[in-house]
Amino acid sequence: MTTAAQRRYWQDLVRVGCLICGSPAEVAHAHGGSIVERMQEPKARGKKLQRMDWLVLPLCPQHGREPYPLALDTNVARWEKVNGTQASFIDALCLRFRMDLWTLAKRGKK
Repeated sequence: MTTAAQRRYWQDLVRVGCLICGSPAEVAHAHGGSIVERMQEPKARGKKLQRMDWLVLPLCPQHGREPYPLALDTNVARWEKVNGTQASFIDALCLRFRMDLWTLAKRGKK
């Protein structure tokens, strides 16, 4: 279950629009690939750990979850190869929102 602070962040985040195409966005949990490397945790799969609710990306359904060859949920490695690493997008969101999302996720802050 997400916290009130996370829900507020998510509301601000989706206003950014899809990071790939600019379409209306929804929250997509970052997971696998560069997230595992950055978090240094083999189970760093955003949908499985509540504390990972800070590591989300604003993506349209097509780029986030729909059965589409480049959807994040379809193939993380391919998605990152084509679009850039999830970690670099999280870094940019940290700057944009002036939040250390990595620390919040590692600490499991709510």
